[in-house]
Amino acid sequence: KPTQASGRDSPIKDGNSDIVEAVVPPRTELIRLRKRVHLQACELQAKRNELDLEQRELLHAQQAHDELRLKHHNLKLAEQKTSSLLLQEREKNDDLSKQVAEVSRNLMTACSSMAEAGGDSQQQASGMQKQCFRLVQKKYSINCGLQPA
Repeated sequence: KPTQASGRDSPIKDGNSDIVEAVVPPRTELIRLRKRVHLQACELQAKRNELDLEQRELLHAQQAHDELRLKHHNLKLAEQKTSSLLLQEREKNDDLSKQVAEVSRNLMTACSSMAEAGGDSQQQASGMQKQCFRLVQKKYSINCGLQPA
């Protein structure tokens, strides 16, 4: 670097027409550079701390995401299982309803024919009608118990 021979603190131009700073005593320049390095080290540490914090937050967010994804998967499996169970119960209920309706019709037909015959048959017909009524009532309570509230 070109230097000033006169000792003044004004900038001078070198061969490339760039302005070069005036000559500064080495001790002052050393202090200035140390301050600058210290400031950069402080900024670097602050950025590292910020990066660490962001990485921890990212890790927590990823863990929360994984937990929620797992819960969602488990709920989906439970829903599928429940859905299939409900479908099976509905099919069973439909079969039972058909069977109860058929038995009810058969009993009512039998009761009607016994009532027409008269005598002891009438008492038996009344008993069969009561049994038929209980079956229908039981079927109704089963259906009501299975329906969602």
